[in-house]
Amino acid sequence: MKPRAIGLWLVVIGGLLPWVFAGVVGAWLIARAAWEALAP
Repeated sequence: MKPRAIGLWLVVIGGLLPWVFAGVVGAWLIARAAWEALAP
């Protein structure tokens, strides 16, 4: 791979990581809320 391509990938991944992290945290909070709502 060219160094330029690697730099581009780092920028893309760096830009997407916060959204992926937010999605995982959001899904976990929703699942936990649903679990507590369904638990007796």
